[in-house]
Amino acid sequence: MTLPTAIKRQKGSLNVTRANKNEIEPLNPISDIPDVPETLDERGANEWNKIWKFLTEHQMCDTVDESLIEMYCMEMETYYNYKKQIKDEGATVLNHMGQSALHPLTVAASTAYKNATAMAREYGFTANARGKMNVVKPKKQESKMAILKGRIDAKKVM
Repeated sequence: MTLPTAIKRQKGSLNVTRANKNEIEPLNPISDIPDVPETLDERGANEWNKIWKFLTEHQMCDTVDESLIEMYCMEMETYYNYKKQIKDEGATVLNHMGQSALHPLTVAASTAYKNATAMAREYGFTANARGKMNVVKPKKQESKMAILKGRIDAKKVM
C-alpha cells in the first residue's frame, strides 16, 4: 500500500528518494471537521465524522472535497440502512410464487457499497488512492534576482 506523503512525514518514515514528487497536496486544507450536512441521518453522520477526523488529522482534504465526501457518506448511509432492514426482515423473502428468494434490498445494498468504494478510490478517500494520485504541479517562476543572489541554480530554472 502506498501512503500519502503527509502521512509518511507525520510518521517519520518519509524517504525523499521514494516520495511521489507529483502528489497532490491540498491548497486549502480543512483543519476542523465541518458540520454534518442536513441530508445525512445518524449513520451518514457517523461516517462523515469518521472520514473527516482522519482527513483533517492528516491535512489531506481541501474545501473542494466537502460535497464529494457528502455523496460518499450518503452511499454508505444507504448501504447501512439497507443492511439493517435486511437483518430485521431476513435475508430471504417469499416471491410471488411462494418460493424463497433473496431479499430485493440485497442487490441495492451491494450497489450502494460498490458506489461508495468506487468514490473512495476515485476521489482519494483511502490512503492507497491518495498515494497513487499523480498530478503534475505547475513549476514556480523563479525571479532573476533569486538566480543572481545565488539562492537557486540558473540551470534548474532554464
